Amino acid sequence: MVFHVPVLLKETSDLLLTNLSGTYFDGTLGFGGHTSFFLNQLNKNAKVIATDK
Repeated sequence: MVFHVPVLLKETSDLLLTNLSGTYFDGTLGFGGHTSFFLNQLNKNAKVIATDK
């Protein structure tokens, strides 16, 4: 089984999440490590669209 531990989560979210109510797209969802972290940072009005392959 392939396993990936997300790194630089805080730094990435600080850079990318400019509007906590915004709409975001993740085209590399994979196991959802970064996306899960981002969802916890966003407020309830935000939208995340995620896909992989």
